[in-house]
Amino acid sequence: MEALTRTLTDRRYKEGTIAYCELHDQALVGDKSIVFWLMDAEMYVTNMSEVTLRTLVIDRGIRKLGRSTARSFESWEEKDQEFLNLPHAGSNNLYRHARLQYNLPDDPRLRYKFLNEFDRAMVQHLEKKYNWPDSPKGNVTWTHREDKIVPFDRGRLVFVFTFHPTKSSTDYRIGSPLKGVHGAVFSSNNAEFGGHDGIDCRVEHKPTNEICGGRDYYVQLYIPSMTCTVYAPDSC
Repeated sequence: MEALTRTLTDRRYKEGTIAYCELHDQALVGDKSIVFWLMDAEMYVTNMSEVTLRTLVIDRGIRKLGRSTARSFESWEEKDQEFLNLPHAGSNNLYRHARLQYNLPDDPRLRYKFLNEFDRAMVQHLEKKYNWPDSPKGNVTWTHREDKIVPFDRGRLVFVFTFHPTKSSTDYRIGSPLKGVHGAVFSSNNAEFGGHDGIDCRVEHKPTNEICGGRDYYVQLYIPSMTCTVYAPDSC
C-alpha cells in the first residue's frame, strides 16, 4: 500500500503532470497492460458480456480501473496472441483483423459500458463541479496495510479508496480537514458503473471535531470492499 501511494505522489510540489495507465489489451514491450494484469483472459468478450454471470476477477478489474488527469479511450484490438494481424500475403491481404473497435462502450450487451460511464462521470460531474484536478497536490491521510484503505483529501473533497478484496468496514473513522456535513458525491459502487449500490448518497455524515490522522475532524463511514467513494461537505 505504501508503494502504491508513493508512486502516485512522487512528484515535485505544484509541478504539472499527466497520469497515464495503459488500458488497452495490447502488451507494452512484452509486458501486460494494466487492465490485463487485473482481468487477464477474462476480459475477453465472453466474461465481459452482460448475459454471463459476473466473475470476481471482472468485478476486481472494473472497480479498480479509474483515472486521474489523463487521456483515455476504450477499444478492442482484433489480433493474434502475439501481434496485431496486419494484412499480409498469408492472409490474402485481408484487413478484417487489423482494426480497432471503438464501439465497445456503446454495446449494451458488454460491461465495457460501465468503464465508459465511470470515466464520463469523473469528467462531467466531479471535475467540472469541484475542479479538484486544479487543486494542490492531494494529502494522503494514511495507508492502512491490514485494512487496505487509503484516504486522502484534495481541494474540497475527501477520497476514500479500499483495495481489500473481501472486508467491508462500518463506522470507520476517516480524518478530514473539511468542516460541514459530509455526503457521498461519487462512488465506484454505483450500479451505473457496474457496482452493487452499496453506498447511499443520501446519508449525511456529521464530522466530529477531534484530531484524526492529522486532520481537525473525522467522519464515520461505511466502506464496502474494493471501492472508491468521494465525499464533499455541504459548504462546497
